Parts: sequence; C-alpha cells; structure tokens
Amino acid sequence: FTAWQLLISAVPFTVAALWLEPDGMSFAGLHGVSIMGVLYNVLVSSMFCMWAWTRIVVIVPATVSSLSPLFIPVIGVFSGMILLGEQPRWNDFGGLIMVSLALATVVVPQRRRA
Repeated sequence: FTAWQLLISAVPFTVAALWLEPDGMSFAGLHGVSIMGVLYNVLVSSMFCMWAWTRIVVIVPATVSSLSPLFIPVIGVFSGMILLGEQPRWNDFGGLIMVSLALATVVVPQRRRA
C-alpha cells in the first residue's frame, strides 16, 4: 500500500522538480555514493520501514504500537553517538530519560497486589 503511494507521488514531484529547476536537471555530477543514498532513502527508510510499521500495528496491541515511535529519537541519539561521534548534551540525555520513563509507564506490566 505505502509503496504504491510513494510510486504515485513520485510522478508529480518529478514533474515539479523538472519545471522548477531553471537550467534543467543535470545528472553529470552524480556519483555512485549519491545514487546509493537516494536508493537507500527510497527503498529502506521509506518503503521497508512503512511496511514494517504497518506489520507492527497489526501484530501488537494499540498501546504499544502507538507509543513505540516515541523511542525513535532515543535510537537516533545513540546511533549518532556511535556512527557519527556526536556528543549529546545533558538536556539531550534528560529528554531521552523522560521519553524512556514515559514509555515504561505504559509498556511495563503492572504488579498485582495480593
């Protein structure tokens, strides 16, 4: 479903890009790395992730599926630290802790009193 939406929307965006580019589009400056980056963004981060998201929505309860996107920034900050050498500040970690605690209040099962 999402893949079709992306393919259909590619047509008007391509037309708009060709129309708005004043000197016409030149692909001479593209390198293999640039093309691989675009393909990754289209195939992995858009199509695959949207397919995975729809599967999660079908498989897990609504509580988990609706709150799980909140954990995306946590993964992004730690990925940036590992892959890019970024140094988050104290307020970044504070926000990550608050998001994690908020998720834990909903996802972690409650203890039953005897």
